[in-house]
Amino acid sequence: MAPGTVRAAGGKLSLDVRAKGPLGRPSPRGTLRVTEGRLAVAEWGEWSRIAVSATVTEDAVELSRLEVHRGSGQLSATASVRGLRAAEDRGPFAMETVDIST
Repeated sequence: MAPGTVRAAGGKLSLDVRAKGPLGRPSPRGTLRVTEGRLAVAEWGEWSRIAVSATVTEDAVELSRLEVHRGSGQLSATASVRGLRAAEDRGPFAMETVDIST
């Protein structure tokens, strides 16, 4: 995946993404889930019990769950970005919510 940086990676991935509409302006919809994830990164150590749940639409990306563990520590986060479709007409979009807890 990234030689020399990612030493190991594993877990269960479920991905269901579809797009409709013209090639120049597709309308995506879908979900992504990772369970039982683990990742070993050079200089960052080994991360385990990784869980991710996310959805995407033409207007938003919602990260409803991000959880990773390292040793006795845990990182949990949620985030959403909305207004992506409208951003094409008005410029850069803004992230509406971010919640990170440790």
